[in-house]
Amino acid sequence: MGCYVNYLEIGKLIVLPVFEVRGNKDLEVVDLFHQIFPDSHIETIKFNAVGHFGGLLNCVSWNTFRLNKQEL
Repeated sequence: MGCYVNYLEIGKLIVLPVFEVRGNKDLEVVDLFHQIFPDSHIETIKFNAVGHFGGLLNCVSWNTFRLNKQEL
């Protein structure tokens, strides 16, 4: 079915996973997110391959790092 609450929010951008499988709620959830976040831009991404490993957008974006200028 899918876990839609594991989305990514960056300022006014919401990246929402969709699953495109039988029985999903993709369209309903996208509509709901437009209602919940009326001032945000909602983008969807098919994320099934990562979801099979137990994580979605929030999980894969959890850790970030910055390179030092010397490393560039």
